[in-house]
Amino acid sequence: MRKEILIAIFFGITIGLILAFGIWRTNSSLKDNISQTADENRTVETEATAENSTFSINSPQDYDVITQNPVVISGISGQETLLVISTENEDFIRNLSNNQEFEAEISLEPAVNVIKFTSFNSGGISAEKLFTLVYSSEFRKETEESVSKPADESDATTSVRQKVQEKLQLALNRPKAVIGALTDISDSGIQIRNDLGQIDQVAIDEAVSYARINDTTASLKFSDLALGDHIVSMGYYDDNEVLLARRILVTEPKTPPDITIVYGSVTDVSGRIITIESGGIETELTFPRRWKGPEINEINIDDIVVAVYTTTNETQTIRTIEILFPTPTPEE
Repeated sequence: MRKEILIAIFFGITIGLILAFGIWRTNSSLKDNISQTADENRTVETEATAENSTFSINSPQDYDVITQNPVVISGISGQETLLVISTENEDFIRNLSNNQEFEAEISLEPAVNVIKFTSFNSGGISAEKLFTLVYSSEFRKETEESVSKPADESDATTSVRQKVQEKLQLALNRPKAVIGALTDISDSGIQIRNDLGQIDQVAIDEAVSYARINDTTASLKFSDLALGDHIVSMGYYDDNEVLLARRILVTEPKTPPDITIVYGSVTDVSGRIITIESGGIETELTFPRRWKGPEINEINIDDIVVAVYTTTNETQTIRTIEILFPTPTPEE
């Protein structure tokens, strides 16, 4: 009897272990599948997000210093079918359905220009990029003067060689700008905290010129700089990623264009009010006295349009509108 009990206990423990092992393997497999599915979903989501904005800007580059105005911005699209380029006062709409290359001639304001790029793919999904250019008509003059001062007779040979090297370096490098709050001042340089919260090093010498730009422009001296000033430093990067400044501005921070874009089908035109449906949402826009685009009587129901508008006191006012695909005219 005792032997039979021991055998029964042994078989019971064995069966229990087998069942427990089977349950563990099943749970482990389920967890692996769930984890793999989650990873795949994250990958798909990341790829989809990346595909929202696939255009590239070839020229100029972000934070370039521009010395001639206007400037032509050019690039090439990837998955986008529509691109809207917006400055503080103007919009440029580019239909990319048949041509992947795009360009726009843009007039810049003195100092900082924040340009907003809004792209749409074939599914109507939009993405935004901000692009910063600094326009300074004085920068080239200041730079040329700093490398063309006459050399002292005592070290003429060395000075000439140095000036030639500086000119070659300026020719090879693209002038760049560092923008942000002034956080530290020393005899040989300053530190600037940029919009990303990073600290940029800027080297200065006696060749740097200074100015304050608000509604007017006023000359400054190095001693006029104060911690907390919003600084625009223009110059050239050396091999250590230190900006060798040639001109420094004190100005107010610049914000992106305060605009909204709707891309969809016209559902109603009543007087100076147009209704555009996009993604099941209707947007009512008002035409002001002046706008960029076709006249109101040239816009028809079911036209596919893109409109750039501003909002003031809950009134949405058109700034720019363009007909992308007009409604076909019935044959007579």
